[in-house]
Amino acid sequence: MTADLLTTLHREDDVRAMLAALRGAGCTYLYMGIESMSSEVMEHVHKNIRRVTDFPWKAKVRTALSRIREAGIPVGSSVLFGLEGETRRTIEETVHEVGQLVDDGLVMLASPNILTYHPATRITKSHGMREKLDYHSPDIDNRPPYIYFEEAFPGVVSRRLSEDDIWFIHEATAKRWGAIRNSAEPELR
Repeated sequence: MTADLLTTLHREDDVRAMLAALRGAGCTYLYMGIESMSSEVMEHVHKNIRRVTDFPWKAKVRTALSRIREAGIPVGSSVLFGLEGETRRTIEETVHEVGQLVDDGLVMLASPNILTYHPATRITKSHGMREKLDYHSPDIDNRPPYIYFEEAFPGVVSRRLSEDDIWFIHEATAKRWGAIRNSAEPELR
């Protein structure tokens, strides 16, 4: 599920009917990629298809999650740090805004993730990482803070994030999102 799919790409009545049909067919959980709650970051993300000035990304995410909740389907979310335009301020904004979604009961799971480069992807090429990826060495030094995120390893994560940023994301999401975060009690440094 994407916020655009549930807000701007289809009519509200059609979205509500689709969600009701999903629930009626036995759907008990949906997973939605929030990505970021920063409009500066979402300017560069392909999931933000219809950039409507009077319906910003944050409102799309909240509306989409509200529609899913109204349909009686619990929802989890993926939050991705390290995209184009990411700064410490946008990280803090996203941590806070997702925390508000948690507080409002709109998400039952929030999974913080670090942008990880993969072969043959556009972002890997644009960040100049295509020739620097190593997915074959058995002795990659995977250690904190990388081990607290899916797919995060030194040398293959967003060049927009320092290791200090990754620690900050780990600690800030643990503190703000609490048990809703995908790992209940993460170790802090």
